[in-house]
Amino acid sequence: MLSRAVEEYASKNDLPPPHYNIETKSNPEWYGEYVPGPEEFSKLLYEELSELGVLDRVIIQSFDPSTLIAFKQLDPDVKQAMLVINDVSPDIYISLLGYTPDIWSPDYKTLDTEAVSQLQSRGMKVIPWTVNTVDEMRELLRFGVDGFITDYPDSAAVLR
Repeated sequence: MLSRAVEEYASKNDLPPPHYNIETKSNPEWYGEYVPGPEEFSKLLYEELSELGVLDRVIIQSFDPSTLIAFKQLDPDVKQAMLVINDVSPDIYISLLGYTPDIWSPDYKTLDTEAVSQLQSRGMKVIPWTVNTVDEMRELLRFGVDGFITDYPDSAAVLR
């Protein structure tokens, strides 16, 4: 498993323990054919992360609320991010989940300063996806986001 190699590398090189953002690629239409059902999927993932000893350093994220719900039942302390495809009201997802996720992760194009502020006032961090240009990163930081998901993390270095 790649995570084991990453953990070993960090340890051998006196680096701080890495943090992980893990997405469960799941969809109700795929259950039993391409992926296990949410309970089994979450249990398998939980067992791997527990064995690796990184549960306190992970965020579990998904577009599928079912895997988040199942994971929450296994360990309510693991941080979770609700990935959102379009500009859907958080109330819909919070109702489905039965709790407020730690992180709201929408498409960055759906955000503005007011939306970020409203989401944060509900106790969620706002970490949009997939922000790939420095100009987009700067604009989102002006909006007050807590972070962002990017394919080019090295691009963010110019923001320091």
